[in-house]
Amino acid sequence: MGFGISRFDLDESAIEGEAIRRSSSDLELLDRMLTSLESRRNKALACVAEYRASLAHQLRESADRIIDGKGVLRLEHPSSKGSTAA
Repeated sequence: MGFGISRFDLDESAIEGEAIRRSSSDLELLDRMLTSLESRRNKALACVAEYRASLAHQLRESADRIIDGKGVLRLEHPSSKGSTAA
């Protein structure tokens, strides 16, 4: 003789409710872990966004300096150094 649901006079929702009740502490732990991981992910994404913005700013400044000719080493042609070769 099998142990069916009808023998204990329980329906599916009662069994499901008991399963949730028994695993509620595990579910709570998983929820806390997910919340913590989401927070860490959000902080990491914020750091990436901040880094990208900083890098973009630095690249813009460097490009502007190059375009304006400031802060760029200028190479001289060897013949312009006043050659004294006879």
